[in-house]
Amino acid sequence: MPARLLFATTLLLSISATVTYGDVPQPSIGAWPGRPPVLPDNVEAPKGFAAHPSCTDKQHSPIRSLNSFSWNRRFARPSHHVLVETLLPCAQRARPPVEHAVFLVDLDHTVLYGNDGNDLALCLQWMDRPKRDVDDLYRLLISPRVQDAYRDFSVQAERSNVVVYTRRPQLIRYDSSFTGRSIRMRYAGEAHDPIGQLVIPPSVATADDLFASYCGVPLTQDEETDVRCSLQRLFAARDALAHRLSLRDPPHVVVCDEAKDIESTLLHLDLPTDHAYLYDDNLDLAGQPNIISVDRLTRLPAPAADAVLDFMDERCPPSNLDGDLVSFLLSGRSCERAIVVDEATGDVRWHVFRCSPNDILPWPRACLHPVPSETHVHTPSLPPVAPPSRPASHRSLGESRSAGG
Repeated sequence: MPARLLFATTLLLSISATVTYGDVPQPSIGAWPGRPPVLPDNVEAPKGFAAHPSCTDKQHSPIRSLNSFSWNRRFARPSHHVLVETLLPCAQRARPPVEHAVFLVDLDHTVLYGNDGNDLALCLQWMDRPKRDVDDLYRLLISPRVQDAYRDFSVQAERSNVVVYTRRPQLIRYDSSFTGRSIRMRYAGEAHDPIGQLVIPPSVATADDLFASYCGVPLTQDEETDVRCSLQRLFAARDALAHRLSLRDPPHVVVCDEAKDIESTLLHLDLPTDHAYLYDDNLDLAGQPNIISVDRLTRLPAPAADAVLDFMDERCPPSNLDGDLVSFLLSGRSCERAIVVDEATGDVRWHVFRCSPNDILPWPRACLHPVPSETHVHTPSLPPVAPPSRPASHRSLGESRSAGG
């Protein structure tokens, strides 16, 4: 008898609760009975989650227990059973990763400190340092923010490609300071795309491999040395980026001498255009589709700057610099000089512009699932700087400074 009385009492209470507060939804797989799954604030819910019917575009209800008395009193009684997933806020609804995305990056002042490292690598080449010194230096000149940006980008896609897209006119149309000629550089095979850009695939391992296919106007010995050194620095930057991003293969490198054309470039590389973004410091590109503007990298965090100075002091002591090289470096813009000279003693020291680590701002996020309220326009804090006009040097590296962009 007591058991029957208890059953009848429970049944009456259940019917009364349903009439008063509405049907109690059944929990979905993975949820605790009567409680929705809780996700971190920065993670959206799995695909298929929908907003609660009471959620509007401007106001989203926080996750609540399905058996909450306050929830049932606040919202109208549902006309149908509501699954646990439907109570997740709209902002936490996850979207599946895109199938394929492309991460394009500029080099100078974006991935690399300064304009091609502010001639630090050029100094190593001028002083006949081995190629491995140039390669090691570029690993120290990579932006501390590119790795975080790529990590965030790649997790949004099932597959992602990296493409280096840089403006270096001297590698397309070489203006010789030795003979005064303007030479259109030509390489055999598929090294040039339909709009005249130089395309270097991952299979080309070194600058010497690329230059072996040169089929343009014959160069003098000084001109050839200059071009080879420029290519060597480009390949060193490419390999340093691949190392920083832990890429299995080097990225494609596309070199232009005029305005960048993302769509034509990607079509030539047979890469998708709908989820592709170029990170670039060039303010002339800011606001254009698929462009993410970043602050110019004109300084390195103090620890990174110290590492560069220690490296240069060890591999290329400033006291051993060639006099013509010192004159060439001092002829540059004061904001990009790689050396300083003590006015009292005449001693030469390496110089790297430095800042606090917190002064290097994170790159703006590329959202591969944009919504109307989001924008990819970011205005850097520094104004654009026009490339300097430089005198010809007395050595074969006189034209090797690049006008990056």
